[in-house]
Amino acid sequence: MNESKRRFFSGDSLQQALVQAANYFNLDPQEIAYRSIEKRHGFLKVRRKVVIEVDPDAPRRETPAASLPPAVRTAP
Repeated sequence: MNESKRRFFSGDSLQQALVQAANYFNLDPQEIAYRSIEKRHGFLKVRRKVVIEVDPDAPRRETPAASLPPAVRTAP
């Protein structure tokens, strides 16, 4: 039996969607190569979910995403 691999992951935030994909592929969230998908809704104002697409044949980024430095607040 041919089991198809999961391709789309969703969450209330990008981080949640990345964690879902990372858990599925047994990778760190920073290593996931993904493409953000715009989810269209009707006229109702509902909370939009984030949907990402991950290539099941190549889920790992070639280079891990660089972590952003913490924001530095300067006094005026």
